[in-house]
Amino acid sequence: MMNSRDETSTNELPENGENEFDYNERLHELQLINEILIEIYRVEDPDKLCKLAGEAVHKLNKDCYVIVAFYDSSINSIRVRAAIGFENFAEKVVGMPGRDLANVTFMPEYLELNSQLLTSGKLENFKDGLYILLAKKIPQELCKKIEINLNIDSIQVIGFSHENNIFGSISILVPKDKKKLIMFFSIETIASHVSEKIHNIRTEKALIEAENRFELLFQQAPLSYHSLDEKGYFIDVNNTWLETLGYSWKEVIGKCFEDFLTPRYAEKFKAHLEKFKLQGEVQGVEYEAVRKDGKVINIVLDGRIAYDENGSFKQTHCVFKDITAQKEAERKALENEKLLRSMMDAITESVILMKPDRAVAYINETAAKRLNITQDEFIGKKLDTITPEDILDQRIKMFNIVLTEEKSVKFEDVRNGIHFLHHIYPVYNSSSQFSHFAVFSMDISEYRKAEKKLKWELAVNRELAELADALLDPNNSIETIAGIVLSASLRLTDSEHGYVSSIDPETGDNICYSLTRMMKTCNTHEKDKKVTFSKDTKGLYPKLLGYALNTKRGFYTNSPKTHPASGGVPEGHIPLENFLSVPAIVGNELVGQVSLANSKKSIF
Repeated sequence: MMNSRDETSTNELPENGENEFDYNERLHELQLINEILIEIYRVEDPDKLCKLAGEAVHKLNKDCYVIVAFYDSSINSIRVRAAIGFENFAEKVVGMPGRDLANVTFMPEYLELNSQLLTSGKLENFKDGLYILLAKKIPQELCKKIEINLNIDSIQVIGFSHENNIFGSISILVPKDKKKLIMFFSIETIASHVSEKIHNIRTEKALIEAENRFELLFQQAPLSYHSLDEKGYFIDVNNTWLETLGYSWKEVIGKCFEDFLTPRYAEKFKAHLEKFKLQGEVQGVEYEAVRKDGKVINIVLDGRIAYDENGSFKQTHCVFKDITAQKEAERKALENEKLLRSMMDAITESVILMKPDRAVAYINETAAKRLNITQDEFIGKKLDTITPEDILDQRIKMFNIVLTEEKSVKFEDVRNGIHFLHHIYPVYNSSSQFSHFAVFSMDISEYRKAEKKLKWELAVNRELAELADALLDPNNSIETIAGIVLSASLRLTDSEHGYVSSIDPETGDNICYSLTRMMKTCNTHEKDKKVTFSKDTKGLYPKLLGYALNTKRGFYTNSPKTHPASGGVPEGHIPLENFLSVPAIVGNELVGQVSLANSKKSIF
């Protein structure tokens, strides 16, 4: 560790003498220092500078041994660059043939020295010995042996430093037979000038390296750079700028920036330049530039204005990027989008594109009209806010299936009386990541109606085929046939009640078979379940049961009780939700009727 200057040390600065001998010594010292300093400022290599400093200190104290160490930032190591006075003691000092102290190298962390020891600018008495001074790189026993063989009494150390930056150090090994270390101030002066010189060398080197890096960065930067004067004329451009537009440096410097733009953008540049000077910076300004070969390219420019120490305009610093390919891609994407929108709007079914959060990104005209909203009003709205509550849960469930299972789904529902078939597909971007839901909705109401009608017709034909067999069988009575007709009618319409009647050709009475299915309170015998309705004095069949017979036309009502022909039978006895009655006519002769009530399926 660092030791402050030992107050008991015999190596003290000698008192100023007034005799001729002291004066001559001082004059010789100053002359020597002057020569050394001249040499120091001629040297530019730090290694040579270290050796020169060591030799100079040794000249001032010839009986001492001098070690000069220097920190090399390129390898982050301390190297002994000069060992003066050890020429006849190489074997004793190092302990191995063919080596000397100038080859000793060690990392800074291995050196157990206080940084103040090397930054004070003063010679300090170092009590810890050669072993610590050499960062324990040489065995301690050997270091002790060296100190004994060289008759070392003390070690004085002074550092090369600038502010808190340590460059290296000078270590002076003082033998016991030397009365005292002389010329303290001269040694400190040498160290101070060496420190300043090393600092200047490093500073100049850093500036040169910085300039080289800047020049390399400036010329090889991936963005095109140019500098303009206050009127928009070029001061400088980099290589990327020249390569982008195909010109040479001489063809650009001194010209105006607008000379390299299309006429339309040359006019815009004049207005932009004035705005640029007012604001001090611009960002994202687009221009059309003309290459030397005549090709027009799109560029986007950012820039700032540099001012001098008086705050006046000095020059602009601008960079631009060639975005021609990007513009072309945007143009094609816009054309594709327009084409896609036109195609989607031409589709007569609903098409909706949604983001992962179910916000609408696009909706075609058909879908917008069905939802009674404009396309623009729909964009950005979420499914949750535009879907009726009665079907929202089902819709969300379907979207979640598409999102989690990454597959399309198909389902149907009815909205506002329209029967829809929906398909939801996952859409992926160029990185194969999920980006949108594509929803296609088809109005299948007519299809479902036709399907229902076809099923009805098939069912009717099947029942008629069975009924035909019964009609052709001579063993079947009217009651039996009426029962078969009634059963078929009930199956086709899923009705709760019904009856089949026939007209007695002799009396004209309407004889109803199985009417007890509608009128549980009707008192009839088990063997005779017929109910007979005769014509009234006007020759008409009574009540709702006779309306179809009287008019010879079928009718249907959703409100039997309020129908004009209603009269209590059967609507007065049991609750009827609807009532259907169809007369049976052969030629012009009325032969009977089929009546149904509380039907769950429409027959129309």
